[in-house]
Amino acid sequence: MMPAATARHGDLAPAYDVPRGEPLAVARALARQFAATAATRDLVGGTPKAERDALRESGLLALAIPRDYGGLGADWTETLVTVRAIAQADGSLAHVYGFQHLLLATVRLFGQPGHGNPGSYRRRPNAGSGATRSTRSIAARSRTGATAGGSSPAKRVSAPARSTRRC
Repeated sequence: MMPAATARHGDLAPAYDVPRGEPLAVARALARQFAATAATRDLVGGTPKAERDALRESGLLALAIPRDYGGLGADWTETLVTVRAIAQADGSLAHVYGFQHLLLATVRLFGQPGHGNPGSYRRRPNAGSGATRSTRSIAARSRTGATAGGSSPAKRVSAPARSTRRC
């Protein structure tokens, strides 16, 4: 049975059969279902909420999260293969799905020791500004040209001159 296409503002919400099993098999099964409605969803526009919900329910959003933190612990190869499977059906959904994994990788690649500790996500607001200690530190480094390690200035690249003409 083919799910109904998503309409603007969720007027029609398709019901997806969310599979369980190995991540690639799950991604391929969802991709087959997404492919059945991709063209119609693209024409109608709106948001792919039902498709995002199906991805969430499938557990694939936790694919690249380490097992120690409740994820599936997949490596980049396995993760990207699932992104490709979704992309063959719907490039826009694959973009959203892939970006989830990119954001998770950013934390692992650029985070400091302890950032992966769930207890380290406490907000420490600056008096009155709402900025956290981390955002103040990033802002200070960007003003001084220091790198994340703080040891040497970052190479500055000049932006091209902007035109003042209006189109």
